[in-house]
Amino acid sequence: MRDSRTPPMLPEASPALPPRQGALQVLCGWHAVEAALQRRPEACRKLLHSEARLPGLKPYLRRLAERRAAYRVAGEAELLKVAGTSAHQGVVAAFERPVLRPVNGAALRRWASQPGLVIALDGVANPHNLGALARTAAFFGLQALLVGDQGAPALLSTAAYRVAEGGLDRIELAIAPDLLWATEQFRRFGGQVLALDVRGSRDLRELRGAATKGGVLLIVGAEEDGVSAAVCQAATHAVHIAAGRGAQLESLNVGVATGIAIAELTDGGRA
Repeated sequence: MRDSRTPPMLPEASPALPPRQGALQVLCGWHAVEAALQRRPEACRKLLHSEARLPGLKPYLRRLAERRAAYRVAGEAELLKVAGTSAHQGVVAAFERPVLRPVNGAALRRWASQPGLVIALDGVANPHNLGALARTAAFFGLQALLVGDQGAPALLSTAAYRVAEGGLDRIELAIAPDLLWATEQFRRFGGQVLALDVRGSRDLRELRGAATKGGVLLIVGAEEDGVSAAVCQAATHAVHIAAGRGAQLESLNVGVATGIAIAELTDGGRA
């Protein structure tokens, strides 16, 4: 017998989720889908879920029923096909794709004029790295995450949202089409700009807790090329992470390096 507290489901013949192209964004994984349902429930168009996920989804299904959005129980084969990965965790949903807007002077002034940390990505376009960075940024309560034009499509991908574990719906996102301009504006408004670079002349540890005292923009680059020379030159400081005693490698994965930098600059999340 069906639980009377559960809103009526659409018929089994309700359409499957649309393909991942176009204006809709396919999300999968419990934390990614739940965060999107919490933050932008009006954007959800369709939801497929396993029987086991029904109890946790009940509050959200009521809202979907009110808006007549499609949802139903689906088997493993269908969830796998739609999600494109076995890591769907029993839930796949289609949302209207978020609109990433270019960062403007007002936002840069707001971030620069108060304690806190903003991350800007220079050339980072790997969706798994983007998702990991967003998860770390949300964990430490950062103000925002800026991406270049080349990273925007990957940032909105299924993979990035799944790896972010809900982080991409819990932090402010914007595009930085001209990172050099954003760097110059942030400094003009009184903020400090740090370029994280393996060849940076300043030890990151010297700036521990900087984001607890004022606005900081931390720029990180792609693993192959790093932060561009022009942006490095425009930054307040180019900083490096000191290698451990007996280090065998020159550098770290961009996600790991950024996590270390965030912890240092926010003094362990106290920013």
